[in-house]
Amino acid sequence: MGDNPGEMSSIFDESFNAGLPVRRRDLLHTVLRVFIWIGMVLSGLITLLVFLNLFNIPEVISRAPGYGTGYVVGMMLACTIPGAILFLMTFPVWMEAKWAINLNIVFAVMWGFLLLTMVLVIGFASILVMLPGAIYLVPYWIFLFSIRKKWNQ
Repeated sequence: MGDNPGEMSSIFDESFNAGLPVRRRDLLHTVLRVFIWIGMVLSGLITLLVFLNLFNIPEVISRAPGYGTGYVVGMMLACTIPGAILFLMTFPVWMEAKWAINLNIVFAVMWGFLLLTMVLVIGFASILVMLPGAIYLVPYWIFLFSIRKKWNQ
């Protein structure tokens, strides 16, 4: 027993809870949490808009004369790829997957190569195409990569 008469003794010492792992979501800065939710909502909106347009196939085809139905539908489904990539970048981080930051590193490298390729092929005007993505992705990756060491422990 301790010095206080109301204090209960314990078979565990003070170091018992010291080795408990930290929840990965607790490592996320508030700004990073906002970025993650924006990414998940945007990816859902992109997918929703594409699937809503799938119900208007005749109207979409009338606006794209000379293209077959298969081509138009294929291009519409291909428009879900950016949304799917954005979802793959944010959802595993929110679900605290250990490999989530490493996956984001892969996407960051791919995005960098895409930007470099576009600059070399199209010119510096292509930077304007990538600018909206950069405004979102660069701060997201900076915040995310700053917690990488703690995340992987």
